[in-house]
Amino acid sequence: MRLSKWAEANGFTYRTAWRMFRAGKLPVRAEQLPTGSIMVYPDDAPDIDASTLSKPQLAWIRSEADRLGLDPAEVLRRLVDRARGE
Repeated sequence: MRLSKWAEANGFTYRTAWRMFRAGKLPVRAEQLPTGSIMVYPDDAPDIDASTLSKPQLAWIRSEADRLGLDPAEVLRRLVDRARGE
């Protein structure tokens, strides 16, 4: 699936998803094709828990939790579920 479709399905803007891809922070496997298109493979999403995340990733999850009024664990669970296509 293209990065733009993945971003839309997961509640991100394309720009944010692109920045995450460039920083290597997408929670799913992705690659840039020679044409420049970025393909995302959500079926390959790894199991993610807080112990595998970097400090900037945890900070982003906390900021999203505050913005949405949710617990950070719920934000992480939703992110993983969306990455898996559930």
